[in-house]
Amino acid sequence: MKDIKLTLLSRMRNEALLLPDFLKHIDPFIDEAFFFDDCSEDNTVEILRAYPKTKEVLRNYFHNPDQSFVQTAQRKMLLENYRNSKDSGGWFILIEPDERINFNFDMLEEYDRQNIDMVYFRLFDAYITPEDQKPYEGEKLWNFRKYFGPEYRNIGFLFRKNAAFYDVATTNCRQPYVNGKTTVDGLAQHYGKSLSIKQWEDNCDYYTRSVPALAEKWSARRGKAIHEVSDFNRPLYTWKQIISKKNFSKLVEI
Repeated sequence: MKDIKLTLLSRMRNEALLLPDFLKHIDPFIDEAFFFDDCSEDNTVEILRAYPKTKEVLRNYFHNPDQSFVQTAQRKMLLENYRNSKDSGGWFILIEPDERINFNFDMLEEYDRQNIDMVYFRLFDAYITPEDQKPYEGEKLWNFRKYFGPEYRNIGFLFRKNAAFYDVATTNCRQPYVNGKTTVDGLAQHYGKSLSIKQWEDNCDYYTRSVPALAEKWSARRGKAIHEVSDFNRPLYTWKQIISKKNFSKLVEI
């Protein structure tokens, strides 16, 4: 990957607890970073500005309580602001602080030669279980939880900067669209549901209050942070089981 400059884009709010490990995790792969902070009330911005590869931190000073379209617009702003920056390379990686990835970045040169425009990763949710309830306190997040759901989403983590775009009419859009060739490679662990029981309840309150399209689903999840099956009522698996080829037929794209 020595000939490909990789630029990190990341949007966040109140992620000070996760940031030290997140930046350590992503640092070996990137050349520079641009961030959007959505009115954080902790020391998120200070941590981002102290990171040596940070080029700029865009800040929002008013947090909109209705997040239906706001996050899409903020990610679009990140992409559009730095698409033509002299500092940004030909490829962007879009990742958030509660995600950890496993990808052979040497493959990016090959995908570049093949004119691939986006690389999707399979993202799996980690879960709090009866025997694994310890709250996250800033340690290494990769494999922090023992169990994951078999469901995965294909998320476009890597994309050519000139091939990607956001439609701001799309509610809460996590990834940009591309009009071109794509491939699926790489894996990701997502801890948005499993940092702690308190975080789960905070998420239930947040989505119920701030994202009307998801309010009913998350309201029903209150008090259900501890899982014996996934949110989709399927058996949970260890990460070793998730990546085992013999279990591939048990995985479900959602």
